[in-house]
Amino acid sequence: MNGENISFDDNSFKYKSRSILSQPESPAMVRMLVTHRIVKTENQAVGVMMGIIIVMLVAAGFVIANAFFTAPSSEVPPVAKPEAYVL
Repeated sequence: MNGENISFDDNSFKYKSRSILSQPESPAMVRMLVTHRIVKTENQAVGVMMGIIIVMLVAAGFVIANAFFTAPSSEVPPVAKPEAYVL
């Protein structure tokens, strides 16, 4: 099997979800992006959704990195004076 003989036909790509009675239909998010004229084609809608997913994954990575992998602050919290507790 040689990798040079592999080719893809991008024009025949159809992104369809499962539906009842084997009538394929576009996913709701794809239809919404096309009907609100945010994108022109279904392929563009899929690209927009993939972009949103990548942005959200990067944002989640930053949040997790800041929560778990940052050095603790070097400031020492103030200590209460013992005489403050005398009645």
